[in-house]
Amino acid sequence: MTDTKPKEKPKALQLPSNVRAEESLVGAMLLSRDAIEDALGVVDVSHFANSATRDVFDSILAVYESGSNVDAVTVSEELSRAGRLEAIGGPAVLMDWQATTPATSNARSYAEIIEAKARMRRMVSVGHEIASIGMSGGGDADEAVAKAGGLVDGLAASSTRTT
Repeated sequence: MTDTKPKEKPKALQLPSNVRAEESLVGAMLLSRDAIEDALGVVDVSHFANSATRDVFDSILAVYESGSNVDAVTVSEELSRAGRLEAIGGPAVLMDWQATTPATSNARSYAEIIEAKARMRRMVSVGHEIASIGMSGGGDADEAVAKAGGLVDGLAASSTRTT
């Protein structure tokens, strides 16, 4: 007897991210200076997977570091000056993220989620690098294993995080 069940399509793999945490963090940062300070101890711009939230985070930092007050208006102006406001969806997106942020007091938790997802993406990247080393098939096997081990060691060393 043959199996007549249609085979399920394999799910497309996506790199780990949590866009809602990213939106909540930048929303909290637009509302609270404390949220900015909480985030700075955990994440940097490279941790963001979503280009819009990454651009907004970067603009929030620019406004914050200039000594100006951070809010949707000042960050919109910074994004406009940098030519990135329309790319993120315009000023209404900032207001939306602000309005839908569950709690500014959870900024550190949002940042920790973002940082953890970034570490997972880095692990995937290191895995690809190791696979490339192995797939090359050339060279000395001991050197290849040592190089792969160095990549894993580097990943482990960079995964120490502030809690």
